[in-house]
Amino acid sequence: MRRLAVIVTLGAALPAAAAPRFVCPEVITVSAVWFDSGALGVHVAVIHRDGGKPSHDGATYTLDDTLAERLEEDFGPFAPLVLRRIEARVQELSGPYRDATVSQEVLHCLQTIHRHLPYRVRSHVGLHQNTELWVHRLARELRRRMGHTMIITSGNRSPEKQAAAMYGKLARGSRYRRLYKKRKLAEEIRQAYRAARRKGMRRQEIIQAMTRVIEEQMRRGCYVSAHLKQVAVDVRSYDMIRRVRRVFRRVTEQVDGVKLLIEKRPPHFHLEVPPTAVVTGCPRLEIQQPEESEECKDPEDR
Repeated sequence: MRRLAVIVTLGAALPAAAAPRFVCPEVITVSAVWFDSGALGVHVAVIHRDGGKPSHDGATYTLDDTLAERLEEDFGPFAPLVLRRIEARVQELSGPYRDATVSQEVLHCLQTIHRHLPYRVRSHVGLHQNTELWVHRLARELRRRMGHTMIITSGNRSPEKQAAAMYGKLARGSRYRRLYKKRKLAEEIRQAYRAARRKGMRRQEIIQAMTRVIEEQMRRGCYVSAHLKQVAVDVRSYDMIRRVRRVFRRVTEQVDGVKLLIEKRPPHFHLEVPPTAVVTGCPRLEIQQPEESEECKDPEDR
């Protein structure tokens, strides 16, 4: 059988209490496996901790309706992260082959994976592992109640990505004072936007000017958005009917520490999740939050 490999790093420990097969996985390699029958599978190679020492192990999975159950047995609460990396590997195979049989098998496998995955993450979006596990918890409940698949359109942001997002809001005429409770920081960025516009700068030059302000704020220990601290995601809402939106709000209200903000330009939900590890016994999973300056601290701020 043929194998094509790609390295995926989990970088977070599995809890001993869950008793998974693979404990504390640090690096996972997902390889495509073509069986003699023509069926597509994956081999997941793991470097994990066995009695405190690194140990190499792995397992091969058929991409059928038993996949989610087997991942749950082997990886415990980290199964959703592994499943999404399997999804990414299979998606890479969707383009190179012209053979109709192979293409059909890849498509069938993707459909199988998506039945088990209650959320999708757009290709350009990066998420911290802990944040993604919070997302999975919410998405799983939403699918259970409404059958809806949650679409994540934004996650971790660099200063430049944050500037680009704020540029888009300003260009669309969004009401800044309602979106950003840290109004002083938002106003500093807005002033940079307006000054650059007056100078006739182009879009990318304006974003660069806004980026410099955000970077300077971060050096002062000030963060205008939780996206900069890896604890925020944006969820697409325009494809949700009213009842689904209502249930989604209820689901988020039932989880302690999760904050929800409704935005309209473009329509989406802004979610903030706690930085504390969603899985007990996994200290490496916790998101280390940067120390914020006293002038900027506000637990209710976005």
